[in-house]
This record gives sequence, C-alpha cells and structure tokens, in this order.
Amino acid sequence: MVPIYTVEKPGFKQLVDAFDKQYELPSRKYFTKTAIPTLHNATRDTVAVEISDVMYFSATTDLWSSEGMKPYLSYTIHFIRDWKLRSRCLQTSFMPEDHTGENLAEAMKCSLEAWELDESKQVCLTTDSGANIVNAASRLDWMRLSCFGHNLRLAITNSIKCDDRCTRALGLARKIDTEVLEAISTVLSSLDDLTDFLSGEHYVSISSIRSVIKHIHEEALVEKDDDVSLVRDMKRRIHTDLDSRHRDSKVQYFLDISSFLGPRFTVEHIAEENQTAFKEAVIQEGLQIFHLAVAEETEPAQSSLTSVATSSSDPCDEQLPPKKKSKLARILKSSNDSEQRRLTPRDKVVKEVRSYTDRPCIDVEDDPLEWWHIECHNYPCLSHLASKYLSVCATSSLSEHVSSAPGKNCHTPSQPSKACNG
Repeated sequence: MVPIYTVEKPGFKQLVDAFDKQYELPSRKYFTKTAIPTLHNATRDTVAVEISDVMYFSATTDLWSSEGMKPYLSYTIHFIRDWKLRSRCLQTSFMPEDHTGENLAEAMKCSLEAWELDESKQVCLTTDSGANIVNAASRLDWMRLSCFGHNLRLAITNSIKCDDRCTRALGLARKIDTEVLEAISTVLSSLDDLTDFLSGEHYVSISSIRSVIKHIHEEALVEKDDDVSLVRDMKRRIHTDLDSRHRDSKVQYFLDISSFLGPRFTVEHIAEENQTAFKEAVIQEGLQIFHLAVAEETEPAQSSLTSVATSSSDPCDEQLPPKKKSKLARILKSSNDSEQRRLTPRDKVVKEVRSYTDRPCIDVEDDPLEWWHIECHNYPCLSHLASKYLSVCATSSLSEHVSSAPGKNCHTPSQPSKACNG
C-alpha cells in the first residue's frame, strides 16, 4: 500500500507512461474526492446489509498508533452466517482524547451505534489486558475475554522478569550467560506456534483454548528429569501465571461451554464432578432459546442462524410432484409427532444435550462449523448456542492486523473526530 500522493510523483508518472503512453493517470483529487469515497460508501452499504440481521456477534478491539504516532481504535465484529465464520472491521476511529476507560467505552459504544447494532447481541469482547480497556469493558458491563496470545506472552515475560538469572543474562552484561539463554530458549521453543494456532480468521478458535491450556500443562511445559533448575522454575511460573488469568467464574464457564459446543471435545475438558452442574447450566440456556423461539412463533431450527437450504438448484426439480408417503411412513411420523407433543420444553432440551454428549467426538482436524451445518436440525437449541459462542475469538489479533505495516499509513483527520462520527 502506498500513499495517494504517489500519483503526483514524477517517477511514478514516468513508470505508468512507460507501461502505456495512452493511459491518463487520474489526479490525486480524483482518488480523494471520488474513487475512495465511492468505494467506501459501496462497501459500507454492503456490510450494513450483511450484519443487519445477525442474532449474535462477538468483537475484538485494539488501540494502536500510526507511523505518524497518531492514535486509532479498531473495532472488528465476528459472526457466523451459513455456518461460516465471518469478520468485518467496522471502524478505525481517530482517538486523540486521553485513552481512559471512560473514553474507550464511549468510543466502542459509538462504534456499535454507528452500525445500528444492539450491544445485547454482542456475546463477548476479546481484548488485551490493558487496564484502560479492561475498565472500559467493565463500565459497559460487557463480557470480556483476555486475549490468549497476550496472556501467554505476559506469562512468559513475567517468568523471566522475576528471575535475577534471566535479567542479568538479558541485560547489558559484557559476558553472555549461554546457560541461561539456552534455558530460556528451551522453554520458549516448546510454545512455538500456539498463539498462531489460536489466531485464525476463518476457523473456530475459542473452543480450543481449554485444549491448548491442557497441552501446555501436560506436554509443552511438563517438567522433565533433565531440566535444569531455571527451566523448572520458569515452567512453574508460567503455569501459575496462566491459571491466574482464567480464574474468573464467568470466564471459566465461557471456556467450558465453548469447548463443549465444539464437537471435537464436548465434555472432555470438564471435570467429571462438575459435569452435572455444567449440563444443567447448558439446559437453562437452551430453554431460554426455546422460549424465545416460541415467543416469536417459530421453531429454533428455522432461524436464519441454523437454517440450511434444502431447495434444489435445478428449477426442473420444483416441477416434480411430491412423493406420496407410504402408510408406514405416515404411521411412524404420526407416532413421532405425538411423542414430541408430549415432551415439555425442558424434556426436549435435555434430550438434545443427552444425545449430543452421547455421540462420538469428531476428529480434532475436522471443522466444527461444518459439523453443525450438517447436524443443526438435530440439535435446534444447541445449534443456536453454538452460533452464539463459537464466533468468539481466542485472541485479539484480527483487530491488531489493522495496525500492521499497510494499516499504519493512515490519513489523520484535520479535526479530531469522535468515534460516533466514524
């Protein structure tokens, strides 16, 4: 990406002329006043239509500075449509004001209002652990998940900072302590790729956090007989630090239900003594979905979140008369309908949860959303919960990508603008 004024540079004009002498290079004014505004408006209209009817969405946000040291706040939402995970960066707002929790809260709330999004539909906000953004989420009473990548990075940093052997070796000492550096390398190498694994844009990541934490505790950072004392100490400190960042009961439940709704794990990462209480909590959420569907006079499986197109793409198929049901089929359907009518709403949800937990888990390489795309009609209430929780991102990296090298070439407004004004 290059600045717009590039079109005025003599060298660039000569380059274009060398390619095509008949081509008339548009002026800088054309790009700033016509081309970019037209593209922006068309894109905004498309995104507005796309997100206008989302039932649930999650968000990530990041505060960053351009190359000119101008502060911006990016706000990206994530949602599931047609059982595909989708992300849209709604705003990158100029933030010249002090970055207090109050100002950040106002900016984020304005981002949703600018797109006419109901904040009650936002399931969770994934952020770094900065005190100001934590305060902002608390002011708005939003569910917040701390970015796992930041948590891991902080756990590693803290394990190094609190050990004099590490700080001396990493300081400006004339003699490098190779033994200490090798110990640090040993610990860090075992954690390679974990953050990247949880930072994907097009696949579910939230349901894997429990699995990754288990991998860190039981494999990546398990103490070995040949570990030197420094390696053992670092591993223990990282374990303790990571655990301390997930102790909140709301976060615990959030990670549990996300793992549960990922058909790769279900109850695998939930302690057996906690499973009864956990399943009851899931049933209660499922009942809320059921009652909401009844209030709207529609079956849960028929919503825009879980519906699967059943019509054929071949127009000739529409002209075929419906097949006549056999007598046996009519009897079986009548019997099944009668049984369903006798079930209470709770019975139906309990039946879903029992059936879901009894089925074998899918392979860890399989896509959870593809599975839900096929099975959503068999689990109408649980599939709603899946579309709610599985949109959440394990890291805030998708908002951070906006501040990558291309994204830092930002034009700063001549007048400070509030986030509500876009």
